Amino acid sequence: MIYDFLTKTVFLLILILTVFSCGNDSEQQDKPGNPAEAKQPLISANKYLRESEDAQIEDFVSRYAWNMKKTGTGLRYSIYKEGEGPKAQAGNHLRIGYEISLLNGQVIYHSDTEGELAFRQGSSDIIRGLNEAALFLREGDQAKIIIPSHLAYGLAGDQRNIPPRATLIYDLKVLKVITNKDKQ
Repeated sequence: MIYDFLTKTVFLLILILTVFSCGNDSEQQDKPGNPAEAKQPLISANKYLRESEDAQIEDFVSRYAWNMKKTGTGLRYSIYKEGEGPKAQAGNHLRIGYEISLLNGQVIYHSDTEGELAFRQGSSDIIRGLNEAALFLREGDQAKIIIPSHLAYGLAGDQRNIPPRATLIYDLKVLKVITNKDKQ
């Protein structure tokens, strides 16, 4: 239902932009376009979609009564079981077990079938939201992380199981934090 709404909204925005760009005023066609004016409808549309997604996330968190912290980027996280290992820092390597689902509850990836996720914090090989969340975690932590689409796979999805503009919910456990000191 949420994705139908987003799909219709994106379609409507494309239709509006198409209608406005198809005028046949020859005098207007001879004038060079103002890039700032051309960007404004896209900026407005993006702002609307981001605010709409944020409201859907807030509704989801409220519905499940999750006590989550929200960062300035829109990431939400809740550590529901604290570990005792080292805290992740920039450049550390992490191994996590996870379950990734959508706001509708559909589980799309699980470490039991896909394998553990290993990455270096700050690496461009991992989505921005998971990189950001890693800085709040330590070895042994179990947490729920809600990653808005602009910090995940964005407009394209992952071309497998994650649809376009999907908000991701990670239920994860930090299995190992390998600090720079451990490597020496």
